[in-house]
Amino acid sequence: MKRIASTVVALALVGLVALAARAKEAPGDREALQGTWKLVTIEKAGHPEEGTGDNERTLVFTGDHFQLLKGQDVVIDGTFKLDTSASPKAIDMKVEKANEKPDLADKTSLGIYELKGDELKWCAGEPGLETRPTAFSSEAQRTILAVFHREAKDAK
Repeated sequence: MKRIASTVVALALVGLVALAARAKEAPGDREALQGTWKLVTIEKAGHPEEGTGDNERTLVFTGDHFQLLKGQDVVIDGTFKLDTSASPKAIDMKVEKANEKPDLADKTSLGIYELKGDELKWCAGEPGLETRPTAFSSEAQRTILAVFHREAKDAK
């Protein structure tokens, strides 16, 4: 009888942990991120990057996966998690495959994000850094600040 009670308690705890983890992520933001986002501006270490429009960079969210593309070429492929209870809201982007920099594979980029309609503001450290930005600024070394606009559904 004690074993059954212990098993029930253990299963209940697992369920509560799963619910708590899911509660950190409001379904609205995950759904709002879905689709294709075109890069508008990007800063690295406090300096604007030149030629942003020439590269046609896009960020695509599908389910819990993301891809960063240059034109039609996949640069980074991975998964993401949101924490909408954080302030600012947090996003962890785990790189599964990095075609231009294979050493980034299996590393996670810790970032923050802000969604306002069809604009996504994203600030993150390079994959592998163990610190998360606390403000939307690229002043820290190895930090990126980017603004994306949602691409119209019939644009592709």
